[in-house]
Amino acid sequence: MPDQEREARTEEATPRRREEAREKGQVARSADLTSAIMLLASLVFIRFYGPVMIEEIKAVTVEILHWMGEPKAEGQDYYHQFWVLGLAFFKIVAPISLFLLALGLAVNWAQFGFVWAAEPLTPSFEKINPINGFKRLFSLRAMILLANGLLKVAAAGAVLWLRLRADLDKMLMLPEMPVSAALSAVGAILFRAGLELVIILLALGILDYLFQRWQYEKDLRMTKQEIREEMKRMEGDPTIRARRRAMMRRMVMQHMMRRVPEADVVVTNPTHLAIALQYDEKKMRAPEVVAKGERLVALRIRELAAEHGVPIIENRPLAQAMYRAVEVGQQIPEAFYPAVAEVLAMVYGISARRSRRSA
Repeated sequence: MPDQEREARTEEATPRRREEAREKGQVARSADLTSAIMLLASLVFIRFYGPVMIEEIKAVTVEILHWMGEPKAEGQDYYHQFWVLGLAFFKIVAPISLFLLALGLAVNWAQFGFVWAAEPLTPSFEKINPINGFKRLFSLRAMILLANGLLKVAAAGAVLWLRLRADLDKMLMLPEMPVSAALSAVGAILFRAGLELVIILLALGILDYLFQRWQYEKDLRMTKQEIREEMKRMEGDPTIRARRRAMMRRMVMQHMMRRVPEADVVVTNPTHLAIALQYDEKKMRAPEVVAKGERLVALRIRELAAEHGVPIIENRPLAQAMYRAVEVGQQIPEAFYPAVAEVLAMVYGISARRSRRSA
């Protein structure tokens, strides 16, 4: 990656960028931290389950020696003995294996959650490109990994040296001890040395995890241009958005125009504005604006009203006030009740006179 492009990556990653990274299997995880925790758990598990494992191993060993001392059998006897030894071996290994498997899954889940991604398994030329590999050898990540590896080796050597030095007197007395006591003493020395080493590895693992998180966030950073392009992809092309908005306006307009014939009155400006009102005293608390518009839309509302015999009343102040204050589909506020009541009374009066004339 060019230096200028890297310097331009100053923006925090968006949620979509993080989701795409997880889909590719790119997460912040520390293998050192996972190994240290599993090693610590193994030591603790063996410390408490070790005696049981030793007894099981003794029993299996006795069984093998006893079987070897018997006259040779054939066929079914060999199969049966193999099955018995296999089951005994499984009883020894299964508890610690299942424990470490569950712990490994739990540690990884705690670091980055559940991720299922097939892309890391897909063959890629970039992964085997020698030029990219040579660049990675001298990257900051490679230098830190090298330093971390050297620290682990140095820590292991220092811990073993200090532990052997501290327990040198006990080790010199081992030849004089019974076998069981000597084995117990050696086990205690190795357990203490392993525990001290694991604590150091755990501290290094935590530091490595913090570095991996920092590197992960750094790699996910975006340029301002990338953020703009992502927003454009999420929102869609401007032309398509404009077309979609125009389609929505047409649909709203068509629905509004279909309701004009249902109106009881159309209040006009007289030519600039038009507001169609409908009122059903059995269903409505107040008159409702079923359509409104200005200029050409107002002209179309008046034409539809005239075609369907809807009264058109000119009231400039009321038309202007309702156009600004009330949206289509809303009932008029109480402030307009008196003025609208006068308009409706006028409409009902006109309708009554027309009815008498026609009669």
